[in-house]
Amino acid sequence: MPPFTLQGAIMMMMVLVALISPLASALPSLRILPLGDSITKGNGSKDRKGYRNRLREKLIGRGTSVDMVGSLKHPPTGMADNDHEGHSGKVLAQINTYWKLSIAARPNVVLVHAGTNNMDLEVDLEGSPNMLASIIDGLFLNAPDTTVLVAPVIWANNPRMQKNTDRFNPQVISIIEERQKAGKHILQVPIDINAGDLSDEKHPNDNGYEKMADAWLKAILEADKRGWLKAPTKIDAAGLPGVGLGVGGGAGGAQEEIVGKIWKKQGTVFEGFRTWEPVGTIRGSAENSLREKVILADLNGDGIADYVLADKDGKMRAWINGGKPNDWKSIGYINPDWKSVKGDMIRLADVDNDGKADLIALYEDGAAKVWKNVDNGK
Repeated sequence: MPPFTLQGAIMMMMVLVALISPLASALPSLRILPLGDSITKGNGSKDRKGYRNRLREKLIGRGTSVDMVGSLKHPPTGMADNDHEGHSGKVLAQINTYWKLSIAARPNVVLVHAGTNNMDLEVDLEGSPNMLASIIDGLFLNAPDTTVLVAPVIWANNPRMQKNTDRFNPQVISIIEERQKAGKHILQVPIDINAGDLSDEKHPNDNGYEKMADAWLKAILEADKRGWLKAPTKIDAAGLPGVGLGVGGGAGGAQEEIVGKIWKKQGTVFEGFRTWEPVGTIRGSAENSLREKVILADLNGDGIADYVLADKDGKMRAWINGGKPNDWKSIGYINPDWKSVKGDMIRLADVDNDGKADLIALYEDGAAKVWKNVDNGK
């Protein structure tokens, strides 16, 4: 038997600490509902995964079983667990309906970053705090064992929008504090974003989304430290289709938290569910415009369609959609200096999955030439 030495004892202690630390830091299985708008969806990130995949990988790296839930799936490929409730271009009143689509999955963590579009489009600024409070209270009412993590609206590189945000965020913090005092499991999640972290005026870039993922992770660890996080409620996945239950990763995988078959025939879904509301004319005619010249496409990645006219000679004029009827900003001619491309050859589609429509010219032989959108259509 080798003689006992101080150096040997220290090495033994280091080995024990290395073995014990992962066990001490292990989190319960997490069923996470990301809730919000296009920032939750991931607009502005190169891989279109935003903070969601970054957070998921950080948690899995700690040995945690993670299952993201929600009625939406983005990006369509390249992310194993891409479920969320991040609805592009939507305001708080609309988001106050979307959480109801997936709350029956009983997430034990809800990540809320919402209100960006209210601040940007100046929709119901006075009522926005109460609407956010209604969302939070609805989450707790329908999933009383959940932990709700709320991030105030991140900084915007737009003085008008940021002025609205500066009025809104202190009220968000008060809403959180009031519910904390009432015994609710809710935390504020501050996210420090600056101009270098944005891909445009309001959407984070990859660096910004990395900061968001770190902030969410820190809040999740704090919630666990407080003893709030418990294993998710067991759900019959066969009775709750369409919200992404059971696609997870990490130690053990998320499948262990649900029971039942993966698929079950449900018959007709949403028959009679036709919630269309007439809003009248939202865009008047433009000079020398015809119906066949009009193309609707998202040029700046804000989740709403902009208005483009493709003339016969290949010139293209565009107007950015401000999100309200007759709120259009002309950005003039947007076509490249092309000579052989005519109006009927022009198409607009997002070919690189960055959320912004690119220019495509279709030739008679079926060839397609692409011009990448690098400046919001300008």
